[in-house]
Amino acid sequence: CGLRGQRVGHWLAGARREELLRAVLQLGMRSAERDPVLGAPERPLVAQAGVHVGPDQVAIRRRRAEAQEAVQRAMELAAEHGNPELLPLHLLAALLADREGIVAPVLEKVGADPQAVRAEAQRQFAQLPRVSGEAAQPTLSQPAQKLLDRAFKEADNFKDEYVSTEHLLLALAQLKSDAAQALLARQGAAHGAILKALQAVRGSARVPDQNP
Repeated sequence: CGLRGQRVGHWLAGARREELLRAVLQLGMRSAERDPVLGAPERPLVAQAGVHVGPDQVAIRRRRAEAQEAVQRAMELAAEHGNPELLPLHLLAALLADREGIVAPVLEKVGADPQAVRAEAQRQFAQLPRVSGEAAQPTLSQPAQKLLDRAFKEADNFKDEYVSTEHLLLALAQLKSDAAQALLARQGAAHGAILKALQAVRGSARVPDQNP
């Protein structure tokens, strides 16, 4: 019975890792081709050869890769703190951990203090319930799944084919009744203000392919 329970525990931990990995992989897929159930692309995605890429597009492609890294870092934060679920708070802190990314400058542009936001996010998820053992592998919370779904919609609004960090930030600001959204709102970082700042920063540049 003990061996069986151990095997089930390992299987559950693997399922959780697979669930979170799937969330990361989703961010590297075209928003129009994402499978709504499995999060898998309908066909292999390859960059188009011979397409001229300007400096603005290079920067945005880099942020697409940073979006995947942010979700991975958010997973690590949840695991490090023994939190049973990956929450939008973890992702907010992970986005602000990248000092060279676009998220902190955009928040500064709307009058928010990125370091204060990050510190408060960390303080809040440090107070969340903790688990240990096999249960310490965090699962994707419902708010986090809504966040990812919203990020794809934000990418569609920009006519971008891939999700990048600014889409995640906009999605965070749209989550209703969520601690991360409330934290941003207290700092004056509402969705409309962030959107206006982003439009000024990136202009009409788009994310045309999956290569950062």
